[in-house]
Amino acid sequence: MGTENIIDEYLYAMREGGARQYLFSVYFNFPSSIGILEDDMKKNIKYYVRTSSLPESTYEDIVIPYPGYSFKMAGNRTYADWTVSLNIDKKNDVLKIFHDWHNMIYNPQDHTYSAPIQYMLNQNLWMLGPDLKPTSEYVLYAAWPKAIGNITMDYSSTELMSVDITFSYQYYMRTDKSPEYMV
Repeated sequence: MGTENIIDEYLYAMREGGARQYLFSVYFNFPSSIGILEDDMKKNIKYYVRTSSLPESTYEDIVIPYPGYSFKMAGNRTYADWTVSLNIDKKNDVLKIFHDWHNMIYNPQDHTYSAPIQYMLNQNLWMLGPDLKPTSEYVLYAAWPKAIGNITMDYSSTELMSVDITFSYQYYMRTDKSPEYMV
């Protein structure tokens, strides 16, 4: 009796389909002091993005003893690192940009650190609709490249080289507005 209604309700709820994993875009903000960015590479680096994800956000439990059971409430909110996988272009400009940013944070040749305000920049991740227009924007605040992953080099492969860049950041927030530079 109820099975047909459940199926009909499900079909009605999903009539527009669900969000697709491949409908996303990443917009990188780079420190101006890197200075090596050609306008084309800065503008086109988003096309080298292979994969990304929206990082996990969790609350730690605070457990308060109460007669007969433990009462749990929300504690500190933590955010997992954000990893973006990028294809590497033929001139290695993608790799050079992130290595220059990494070396700007700490220069191993002269042992100098940059101030956090110089290397921590907001990064943007969009979920797109079927019309390729943004449906949600996630801003990762004060992000910086924590790790540049290893790059596989293999004579038996014909795959494009790729690299994982792992960002640390303070927190992220979601908005529903469409940025001017995305539309």
